[in-house]
Amino acid sequence: DFLRFILHRGRKIVVWCGSDILQASWWYRIIEHIKAEHICENKLERDVLTLMLGKEPKVEPMFFNDPDKYPISFKPSKNPQVYLFAHSGHGAEIQGGLDLLCRIAPKVPSVIFHVYGVGKPTYTPYYACSANVIWHGVVPEAELDRQIKDYQCHLRLHEFDGFSDGTGKSVLMGQWPITKIYFPYIDCAKNEEDLIHLLRKLKYKKYPNIKVRNYYFKLFNETTF
Repeated sequence: DFLRFILHRGRKIVVWCGSDILQASWWYRIIEHIKAEHICENKLERDVLTLMLGKEPKVEPMFFNDPDKYPISFKPSKNPQVYLFAHSGHGAEIQGGLDLLCRIAPKVPSVIFHVYGVGKPTYTPYYACSANVIWHGVVPEAELDRQIKDYQCHLRLHEFDGFSDGTGKSVLMGQWPITKIYFPYIDCAKNEEDLIHLLRKLKYKKYPNIKVRNYYFKLFNETTF
């Protein structure tokens, strides 16, 4: 990707997504001298990129899918269904917030958590996760979309992150997603207490999140390129 960026002779637009920013390392010394438009997806990424590039990128959450494929489908539930995504590998799973999930799940027993991307790990603390955590493993996207449309919330617990497609799908479907990184109009859990509080509030959400849905639907259809 870096070589394609350097060799390309036309207009250059760089979209930085999450861990890409942390992996660029010494490439920044080359990138900062090349004329390009830089876009990232939140203020946390912007601050790091401004430091590394010496220029402030535009902040614009991206959705790399068709927004029209995700109509409003939210239905209230006394036992909210919450989903999150993780990847194989111990470090990636911790970054994805599974350790935090297993700590807080017993404190919100009315919430059902669905983990996609990995099966139930066998090491501490995941093997001891409470019964309200369901491990789905890898699921094809079409089947995943069919399942999550009936859920109430996408949970994104990464400490450093872009704007995930899971969060994008969630807002488009009128759900009430929760992230650890600030995005306009989306509930943000800065700590464990915030997270538990927001999860407990989900069962009181009686209507689709229309205002947020409309905001992001418009944003996704007005991207820079």
